[in-house]
Amino acid sequence: MGTAPMSGMRDIVAGSSRACAIDADGGLLCWGSGAYHALGNGSTISRSIATRVLDTDGVSPLNDVVMASLGAFHSCAVTDGGAAWCWGHNNQGQIGNWSGIDWPTPQRVSGAGGLGVLADVVSLAAGGDRTYAVTAGGALWGWGSNASLILGDGTTEPYQSYPVPIVADGGGAFGEVAQVSANYYHTCAVVDGGTSWCWGSNNYGQLGNGATAASPLPARVVTDGGLPLDGVVAVGAGYWFSCARLANRSVWCWGNPAEG
Repeated sequence: MGTAPMSGMRDIVAGSSRACAIDADGGLLCWGSGAYHALGNGSTISRSIATRVLDTDGVSPLNDVVMASLGAFHSCAVTDGGAAWCWGHNNQGQIGNWSGIDWPTPQRVSGAGGLGVLADVVSLAAGGDRTYAVTAGGALWGWGSNASLILGDGTTEPYQSYPVPIVADGGGAFGEVAQVSANYYHTCAVVDGGTSWCWGSNNYGQLGNGATAASPLPARVVTDGGLPLDGVVAVGAGYWFSCARLANRSVWCWGNPAEG
């Protein structure tokens, strides 16, 4: 029996060992490595063709998906109405449901303090063993690994198993976030008004703050002259580098030059 090509996809995301696509009806299909149930189909078997991500019941498909993001061995999605779902590996609390066990199908992300569910999510980013979400109004939440203080919550806890607020230097609220991007060891965000901030590991200068020391809290990205990089509309965190797109359509990058 042959396989038909995929068509009518609204979006596609790729990770290090798997990829997912959102179809025209809001269904989510994934393929690649099934390790730790990261495909969300109830199995750990790797797939060379697209397989549908199932709902929590493990039978019906997950519907109304508007965006998805892939971590190392966990995956997350946002559905219409602002619900956040994660599944797969959960050894560092990266699923965000306070359980500490791997999940073969999508689970709702818990709310602050592990109470209720996280609501009004407009975007999220999974990277490595942690996850971030932006909620309506621009609040930024994170959960998962805090190894080497990379989560950005200002604590020394080894991990967070439910969403906690990401704080600015000094412990205050961290602006109104428009977009966030996470990779294995660092994270970057764009704040309304066009400033860019990064935190986490910084051995190659990937935080863009003019230093090479790690930063446990968001540090503002600056230019060669030490002035803040303004007019940022989108940012991306790579493995050991970061890039930003400005409103004038220019692209700025910083970090390890060996990565492009």
